[in-house]
Amino acid sequence: VPGVIAPLVLERMGAAAARRYFLTSEKLGAEEAQRLGLVDQVAEEGKLDETVQKFTDLLLQGGPNALGLCKGLVQGVASLGYTRSAELAARMISEARGSEEAQTALAAFAEKKSAPWIDPEG
Repeated sequence: VPGVIAPLVLERMGAAAARRYFLTSEKLGAEEAQRLGLVDQVAEEGKLDETVQKFTDLLLQGGPNALGLCKGLVQGVASLGYTRSAELAARMISEARGSEEAQTALAAFAEKKSAPWIDPEG
């Protein structure tokens, strides 16, 4: 019985696929896991470190507070109806744009520089 992970798996892969794999204990390959939404990306053989580094580099381009707001926005929108999620999105965008982090990023952009949290050698 999958137990503790069941809600997470159901959310990612859906009830029909979860039922199949829960009941049969069938092994799931990487490509099938990606197709079902259980994993976001599959690295080519021997390229795991390179794949992880590319993704990490992308994450490091975002401001720490902005990344937190994005995570909250996704969680909020996923759990609310359309009207309430639209209100949440508008509120969070306003908060993000008015933040010190956003103002720093905009100033750096205007000066054609990287934001301070971006490693210039990365």
